[in-house]
Amino acid sequence: MMMMMMMMMMMMMMMMMNLMMMMMMMMMMMMMMMMMMIMMMMMMMMMMMMMMMMMMMRHDDDDDDDDDDDDDDDDDDNVMMMMMMMMMMMMMMMIMKMI
Repeated sequence: MMMMMMMMMMMMMMMMMNLMMMMMMMMMMMMMMMMMMIMMMMMMMMMMMMMMMMMMMRHDDDDDDDDDDDDDDDDDDNVMMMMMMMMMMMMMMMIMKMI
């Protein structure tokens, strides 16, 4: 369980380094500190929402910045989305295991 959380943290750190990221990291830490199920679920949901928001913002920024290599940007976004999905799955599984 703890290991899984650590892994997720590492993955996120590798993925992006911005303000939102820092917020998410803080949430993760809080989650690890208080292993209460309801709290954890709420944190997970909040994190998912933040991830989605981040994705949207990032995507918009990319689109606005340059039109030269759109394909590359799209690919990157897709990979990111895949990572997000996998994380969500992991979180869900963790929650299921706990209950």
